[in-house]
Amino acid sequence: MTMTEQDEYLKKHGLWAQVTAIPGYLQELRDNTKTYKRGISNEQVCIVVAVDDERRIIAKPVSVGRLETTDAQKLLAGRFGKNTIFVTDSHGAYPNLVKPERVRHVQIPSGEPSNGPFNLGAVNGIHSQIEKMLPESAERLSATKYLNQYMALFIWLWQHKGLPLADKELLFERTIADSYDYAENYDKIKVRPMDINTKGEFPQVV
Repeated sequence: MTMTEQDEYLKKHGLWAQVTAIPGYLQELRDNTKTYKRGISNEQVCIVVAVDDERRIIAKPVSVGRLETTDAQKLLAGRFGKNTIFVTDSHGAYPNLVKPERVRHVQIPSGEPSNGPFNLGAVNGIHSQIEKMLPESAERLSATKYLNQYMALFIWLWQHKGLPLADKELLFERTIADSYDYAENYDKIKVRPMDINTKGEFPQVV
């Protein structure tokens, strides 16, 4: 967008006052620099990552800012097997999630590498791979509206990371051909609502 179009967009969606209330913030957004706010904030998207012993993986954007129990429930409720041991960090969203699931919940205390025999090494390894795929230092950062598609691609690559490149290319072409919905087109995709909790920070369709 041109700067005029950017201004009109912000005003149309009721974000102008919020953005211009912080000195230098609008220019920083236009320059595509790092986020203005430190730590977890409404300028970041929470991606929930989970993996089980059979290497089945979840990596999905769920909300703007800090994870809430309702967002975790929407993604994970009903996915637990009978004898599951659910290992997480110390985030407060998880205890209320597991209560109705009737599974054992082990939390790793903040600042600790493990809790007895349990650790988050597998999840942390996936975090590192996502950061390599979407580095903060990249010249152009991925758009929030397409982040779910990026994560779908990441999962596919992670599941097939042991294959030679030629085999990946062939399998990927077959996967696309088998799953392609010919009723879809770019005009429909670009206005598809985002499947995340935006918490009112920006419109569901952008």
